[in-house]
Amino acid sequence: MLTSRLGDSGKGIAVSPKVGKITLREALQAVIDDQRTRGRKSIDATQRRIDLHVLPYFGPDRRMSTISGQDIESYRAFRMSEQKASLASTNRELAVLRRAFRPESLLNCVLALREEIREVLKATRVHH
Repeated sequence: MLTSRLGDSGKGIAVSPKVGKITLREALQAVIDDQRTRGRKSIDATQRRIDLHVLPYFGPDRRMSTISGQDIESYRAFRMSEQKASLASTNRELAVLRRAFRPESLLNCVLALREEIREVLKATRVHH
């Protein structure tokens, strides 16, 4: 693991304790921010889906790296069988979740931590 992190820093990728620990809430916020940047009209509907269905089921502080395909299928089954949601509704909710997993959404989360990462790097920089 240390070798992997050292390799990442050698490639110019910032290494911080927060990298790899992006939460579902942070990733979904990146989706909302992206929609706002692009001037989408569906921001309110997307936020409603997130707040009413996605976050309560998965938990806002759950790490993105812990959500599996099986978890997503279980979510769809739960919404359709126990909450009687339509296929169309679950498809829209899963589309939001899918966008959160896109590399650009995750990158936005990491970029939001840029200042914190810079401070960590400054604090650990060795002066010769």
